[in-house]
Amino acid sequence: MYTFFPGRSFSLQWLILPLLILCCHACTKFDEELDVQNSESGVVRVVRNGLTINAAKIDETITVYAKIGNPRAAIQWYVADAMATVTSHGSGMKTISVNDGGFQTFLMDTFNIVIPRNAKVGAGSVYFSIDGEVKPALAFTVVKPDILVPNKVLVEPYFITYSDSVLRTDGSGLYDYIFPSTLKDGVQLEAVVKRALKLTYDRDRQAFFFLDNLTASSGVNSLVIRMLKDGVVTTIAGGGTDFRASQGNQLMIRGDFYSGGSGPDMVMGPDHKLYFVNLYTKTRVAPTNGEAWSLIQRIDPETGVVERVIGGTRLAIPHSNRTTDDYRGIVDGYKDTAMICMPQSLTFDPSGNLYFLDGKTMGNGQVMRKLDKEGILTTIVGKVKLAYTLRADPADGVVKHYVSFTEYSQLVEGYGDEVRLTGVKNMARAGNGKFYISSTNTVIEVNPDRREAAIVLKASGTNAGPLTGTFKEVDLRLVSTLDVDFDGNLLFGNTEIYKMDLQEETVSLIAGGRNAIDARTAMRQVQQGATAILGNLDRITFDQFGNLYAGFSYTIPNVDVVISKINIER
Repeated sequence: MYTFFPGRSFSLQWLILPLLILCCHACTKFDEELDVQNSESGVVRVVRNGLTINAAKIDETITVYAKIGNPRAAIQWYVADAMATVTSHGSGMKTISVNDGGFQTFLMDTFNIVIPRNAKVGAGSVYFSIDGEVKPALAFTVVKPDILVPNKVLVEPYFITYSDSVLRTDGSGLYDYIFPSTLKDGVQLEAVVKRALKLTYDRDRQAFFFLDNLTASSGVNSLVIRMLKDGVVTTIAGGGTDFRASQGNQLMIRGDFYSGGSGPDMVMGPDHKLYFVNLYTKTRVAPTNGEAWSLIQRIDPETGVVERVIGGTRLAIPHSNRTTDDYRGIVDGYKDTAMICMPQSLTFDPSGNLYFLDGKTMGNGQVMRKLDKEGILTTIVGKVKLAYTLRADPADGVVKHYVSFTEYSQLVEGYGDEVRLTGVKNMARAGNGKFYISSTNTVIEVNPDRREAAIVLKASGTNAGPLTGTFKEVDLRLVSTLDVDFDGNLLFGNTEIYKMDLQEETVSLIAGGRNAIDARTAMRQVQQGATAILGNLDRITFDQFGNLYAGFSYTIPNVDVVISKINIER
């Protein structure tokens, strides 16, 4: 007996009994909730290659995370109301994100299922039934399978760079591969190539030329020009200290990060000289200002002689407190008085006129410009904002006129300077005589004679539409290169190569788009086009036989193939 208050006492058993009742009730409640949770069923998530997706193509395999509730029941899967085939089934504890931003762990089943061919194309759902009872569905879109080019396509490694192998310490017996930081000339598997940028082919010399990174630090991106002929890589220019050198081995080529971090452009000219862009900011020790230059130069691969084509002759109006003497701008006129800013996508027409995109920063062009054979620079389409400012020079109090060039933020079709380009960075001249310009997810057609620009391919905004089909059907995704094909049509892509047939107005898949765990081994072998693995495309070029060659800006980790050859049965 225990006394808590004067005159009152009771046994401890009367205190324990209610506590036991409460505990039993809580346990029963927990078991009931657990039973409900375990018996709940429905589709939780659809993934492919580890990424959550909301759309897939017919005949593709997807992985579905689902809570089944009763694993011994008869389960039937459906995609867009069509019965789907299960290729494999597993189960385990899975941790997923939930709506409130946190994570929860559930016992879930995973099913690999194939999108059935009779699935309805368009918005629909993926769901399953248990013993005939349909469970909650998850919204899912089915898109048409890729339209493949009718030709047989094989992808093979064309140049493999040297890499060091390091045995992993986890006991797996696998290796990691390290790529040396110093470039080296030589044959395949001995030469060190970091990136095959702006790959171009010279039929007369039967040689490839490309830009490669000499260094890439926080403030500078120095490059070299390299030649690949008969399986041997040779550096022919760059690595010097003079931006205006007349010899390639003394020349410094740069694409500084002020210009957006993108490497300069390069193309083979009709005179069989290489035309390239040199962008740099040169800082002096004293006085504490520097110079910002944009040049288009050319080099004769045979002699190594370098010449200036345009740029670097006109200084923007100086101001005593400016940190940089800027020789960049958007001003038309004769080449010795005109100004260029960030030229890219150098493209020649059959008459020898040079076209390029220009704008405030690399990868963000605003205008398409033409430098004719007489040295006159004109703007074909597009416009930049001109900001005029009057400033008093603190040194002498004199008011000076100051001009700056900035970009428009929208994309507008039309004629001449009413056209608004933004974010465009690739341009190619097709066999029909028209130019095509791409941004990340738009392709624009330009008639240079009429100075007219019109969108021909674009993104839907849903990332769920087909990647192949007619121009009106295609839902354009990420585009890192736009090039002309052997037959005058266009090629584009990011990690896959698509063909734009300008006569049929259709897009079809040539090669790429597949992921693999061991991409290094796969890319070293001959691959079928539609299931091939490619690196990130920088440029696609072709030889006199119509074979395509893809140079990669960077590749999948451990992969040492820097150029792939795409054999197309013509």
